[in-house]
Amino acid sequence: MNLADVWRHLESESVVTATPGRIQRRILPEGQRDFFLGLELPSRKRMLIFRVQARSLSGQPDVSDSRGLAVRLACKEPDSDLAEVTLVLMDPRHKDIFDLLIHDLVGSAEEVTGEAEGLTRFLARLSNWQHMLRRLGPRGLSREAQQGLWGELWFLSQAVAPLAGFVDAITGWRGPLGADQDFQLGEICVEVKTSTATKLDRLQIASERQLDTPPDVTLLLVALSLDSRIGHGQSLVEMVESARDMASAAGCLHVLNDHLEQYGYIDEDADLYRETGYCMRSFHAYRVEQGFPRLVSGDLPLGVGDVSYSIYSAHCYRFQMDVRRANQLLKGLV
Repeated sequence: MNLADVWRHLESESVVTATPGRIQRRILPEGQRDFFLGLELPSRKRMLIFRVQARSLSGQPDVSDSRGLAVRLACKEPDSDLAEVTLVLMDPRHKDIFDLLIHDLVGSAEEVTGEAEGLTRFLARLSNWQHMLRRLGPRGLSREAQQGLWGELWFLSQAVAPLAGFVDAITGWRGPLGADQDFQLGEICVEVKTSTATKLDRLQIASERQLDTPPDVTLLLVALSLDSRIGHGQSLVEMVESARDMASAAGCLHVLNDHLEQYGYIDEDADLYRETGYCMRSFHAYRVEQGFPRLVSGDLPLGVGDVSYSIYSAHCYRFQMDVRRANQLLKGLV
């Protein structure tokens, strides 16, 4: 199975295809299963598509997204007899690992005759891969990732949970699952940026999708400035334990633990996070709307993607909201 040739063919075709959607090509035409490689357009994210009969999905276990990999299980069309399991590579730096994953998953599904059994093996194998890759990564979160997790948990527990309840708050926390925004709460999305810089004069945006939402969705950009000190403030471990206490009381501890693991927080590494504590220095909220300084997919020329950029807060003042107004907006839309 020569995946490199298929990817080259798809990449070439994507250059001249302007219509949003996807392009795909079947692999293993003599195989028992219907597997396709594809590119999502206009982002050109790589995809593995496993097409099955819709009835084969019945009773199959859910498989969560993981950082860098989105998992979608859905009928091909409404009332269709066909369904698709789609894996989308969110981080193009891991193309080689994605190819290894494809070889293993396809091979596993092809080893058995029955389609439902093949799908079961495919999903189980995928779950094993996700668990292994999380465990084999470098020990501990980076300093920036620690700050980011602390900030997201603070926003979840202090801003979202009091308004929506902890169950809906944790369900809406989508950042650890690879979503474009950290929180997706019905008609509102929130992207949280956390830094220990004394002055938040610049915010780093990860992609052209991070500040891009449908017209009927309100997007908030929240910037948190933290004071970081050894032996003072609330450590990441203490923040996690506080969130776990609330999740346990709400009956959704298993969901929180899954999100933490997806983020890369593993209890065996807790000793790495106990020394440094954080305190909230400042909170800024911006409503991202017409005129806000940003790049979105529709702004980019054909063939350009995976863009990261900085926003200078000096140009965002007219979009800034005080805490009371931000809370009112959350209360009205959550």
